[in-house]
Amino acid sequence: MSVLHRFYMAFAQRDWATMGACYHPDARFSDPVFTDLDAAGVRSMWRMLLTSGTDLRVTFPVLEEHTNSGRVRWEAWYTFSRTKRPVHNVITAQFTLKDGLIHAGADRPSGCPDCSSAGHRSSRTRCGPLPHKRSRSTATSSPLSGPSVRSLSGL
Repeated sequence: MSVLHRFYMAFAQRDWATMGACYHPDARFSDPVFTDLDAAGVRSMWRMLLTSGTDLRVTFPVLEEHTNSGRVRWEAWYTFSRTKRPVHNVITAQFTLKDGLIHAGADRPSGCPDCSSAGHRSSRTRCGPLPHKRSRSTATSSPLSGPSVRSLSGL
């Protein structure tokens, strides 16, 4: 089984430990909320998100996977804990692979060309310009659970 297929099968089963094992020791990850995580940070992020959400459902096709790269389109359905509203995310993930593991990954909401630009935010539940008095580094809620981004350091 390919590393990307193994990773997303684990995601669909809420198995954060297997997901973490798919990352290279020097891995990096970014998305509009978690903008620059190292390997330990991305493992902690998945642990936090998958242990705090309650009704997550994930589907995915691996669109392409080569020796050094890959691309996946994944969808997630869950209830946003803070508002109790249903959420449906459609994400395109780009990967760099090294030694059979994920070396770099970047998730971007599909259909939102601005989500990778400066001055733009996406909480995976909505996209739009950043408020003037906040920056991405002080985001107050995660996409699945609501804890502060800063809470990752405590895992």
